[in-house]
Amino acid sequence: MTVMNEPIGVLLADDHPVVRRGLKAAIEDDARLRVIAESADGFEALRQLNELKPAVGILDIEMPGLNGLGVARELAGSPIQSRIIFMSLQRWTPLTPPQTASHAALSELFLLRLIDAYRLRKHLHRFGINWAKSGSPQES
Repeated sequence: MTVMNEPIGVLLADDHPVVRRGLKAAIEDDARLRVIAESADGFEALRQLNELKPAVGILDIEMPGLNGLGVARELAGSPIQSRIIFMSLQRWTPLTPPQTASHAALSELFLLRLIDAYRLRKHLHRFGINWAKSGSPQES
């Protein structure tokens, strides 16, 4: 059973510690959001998504080992219902158009790291509320 007044759980996966710290500070400035896990690589992010089942996973597209796209690809065939947001510093990724189309189905949103805190929190609320309404069990 999902309780709507529990904080929305978020996983952060980015190989740059300063980016994770900044995102965490921006997210946790809102009491209705909580970062429940952080990861510096895709393999750890995948493990945490499977174990913790956060409402939202924010994945850097370019990480060592398994990148954010690889994590999303692995989740696509699993029962995990976390909403995925891709983040990147680059406006254009090195993906070819067919790859971009196929990976677009793995994520609901692509954000640049330059996003302001207010807009980031707004997206997380929208995703978290939709996730909670779907009946997904959120663990904190």
